[in-house]
Amino acid sequence: MKLIINNFKAPSTNKMYSGQHWSKRYALAKTIQHLVFGLCLEQKIKPVKKYPVDIMITAYYKAKTKRDSGNVSNKELVDGLVLAKVIEDDDTRFVRYVTTRAIIGKKEDKVIVEIVK
Repeated sequence: MKLIINNFKAPSTNKMYSGQHWSKRYALAKTIQHLVFGLCLEQKIKPVKKYPVDIMITAYYKAKTKRDSGNVSNKELVDGLVLAKVIEDDDTRFVRYVTTRAIIGKKEDKVIVEIVK
């Protein structure tokens, strides 16, 4: 399963948690979760039947600015998969691991979320 989020710049964990008021962080998280939910419907992503799964999140950035792959915020994206009922839950019974990577200097900002069985 592959979910593609075009024209989307994945937020960094540092930016999410450094000095940002909890209410703004909460609002951004909900926005991302609902975006993932809507795109799962639009892209006809089917629910996972066999667990546990591995999730790979690749964030493509247009800018060539140096980035830490570990700072790609993934919680909101995975919670969106749960909201869309693509995965039952994100605890270790259902998700073995979540891997993030950042690739800079690409044609556009986008995120690809892959579920590997």
